Amino acid sequence: MVFTTRALLSLASLAIVVTPALAQFNFKCFATGAAFDCSGFIPDFCSLIGTTSFNGGDTAVRCFNGPAAGQQCQLSTLNNVSTVGTPSVTNCEIGLTEITDACPMGGFGQFTTGTFEFAIDPNTGACTIPSGN
Repeated sequence: MVFTTRALLSLASLAIVVTPALAQFNFKCFATGAAFDCSGFIPDFCSLIGTTSFNGGDTAVRCFNGPAAGQQCQLSTLNNVSTVGTPSVTNCEIGLTEITDACPMGGFGQFTTGTFEFAIDPNTGACTIPSGN
């Protein structure tokens, strides 16, 4: 099969047009603290905050007891802009999962195109802030 230069350039242009620019999730890991897997609580937390409007600067924190006795997982989000907004459930799940996969002691981060910061922090002891379970 013979392709002309014009046909090849058209295909290359099409490939460039349909390739979306993905937002990057920048995060930092906590250097100290308890280290265990809190990923099981991510879907519940993200579903909850994805239905809530936050004023600029507002934070929501939810504590989940577990995954084992004597352990807790604190998940949070912060609206980093001055306008009202609702966090994306998808961004929340992707961001917190990236942190969990890379940071045994938790961490925090934000998408380059996003307005919400997400954090996950495993700790010892029972929840003393609003509990998810």
